[in-house]
Order: sequence, then structure tokens, then C-alpha cells
Amino acid sequence: NQFFAVGIDADPCPKVERGACCFANGECWENVGPVHCDSNRGLWIGDGTVCDDCNLGGPDDCPTDTNDDGVVNVDDLLHVIATFGNVCP
Repeated sequence: NQFFAVGIDADPCPKVERGACCFANGECWENVGPVHCDSNRGLWIGDGTVCDDCNLGGPDDCPTDTNDDGVVNVDDLLHVIATFGNVCP
């Protein structure tokens, strides 16, 4: 025998989170959940977000300014020479 109730309201469906998933290569997926994003090694940035919200740092505006003083000059060259051969973490 199978029984069911008539007239009883069911619990509402749980809210499904959907948002943008950002990748280091600049690719972005929209309208995905956090589990799907994480399993594809992306960065899920939250419910209701879109790809325009992704901010992965972007390109360096002045990569030759190695000491970050806002000027490219001999001090940057000396900085490169001084740190040449250091092992990066």
C-alpha cells in the first residue's frame, strides 16, 4: 500500500546559489554554483555576481617599475641586480 497526503504544503525548495566563477587565465563562467566552480579549480565570487565582478589582479600597468616607486629609472635596474639569484617562495 502507498499513501500520500492531500492539501499539505510541501517545504519550499532550497535557494540555489548562482554566480560568477573566475579563472586565472581570464576565463569566466556565469550562473554556476560554488561546488561546480570549485571542482573546476575556479574562484566562485558569490551569489548573484557576474563576470564583470571578477578581479584577479589583472596585468601590471608598469612591470618595469620593479621597486614600485612609480618611476622607471636606474633604481629599478639596481633593484633587479640586487635581487638577482634570490629564490622565490
